[in-house]
Amino acid sequence: MWENILKQDFVVKQGLKDADFWIQRVGSRNRAGSMHMNWPINATNGKPFHPTNVIGVKVINPDINSDEVARFYGKLYRTGQIDQYIMGSVQQAIRVSDVKQILNQFNKILQVEHELSAEDLKALEKLPKMVDNWKKQSRLISQLMKHSDTYHRKGLDLEKFLEKM
Repeated sequence: MWENILKQDFVVKQGLKDADFWIQRVGSRNRAGSMHMNWPINATNGKPFHPTNVIGVKVINPDINSDEVARFYGKLYRTGQIDQYIMGSVQQAIRVSDVKQILNQFNKILQVEHELSAEDLKALEKLPKMVDNWKKQSRLISQLMKHSDTYHRKGLDLEKFLEKM
């Protein structure tokens, strides 16, 4: 049990006051699941939502930026990818467990980025030199092509392309 608590990156809890951002748990089709940087306010009466209608998300892992998590969730909400988790016909709702599942996707993406970055850093260091070499070789090839009857036009096109780079 303690192992699961220690390796958690987020606290996701209904009514969590000390959160980095909040998710409206219940509401209309276009409001349930929506993300708020402040405690959500009811649009009909202007009063703050009852804690049972709000899910708070707190990032507890110091290596994870809470703004990145909020942007990630916001993007999923804006693109309609949260809709699959919304339940109900008259009153729509999203569950705490669904929010945890969504945030686990963020963890998977973060892990992939960290796994790739170690390998890719070496390749990225070599990239500017490789691009310079490619440009030099391509310029030479375009010069050769321009002196050919068959490839003159393509040599001019390649030269224009390289100038735009």
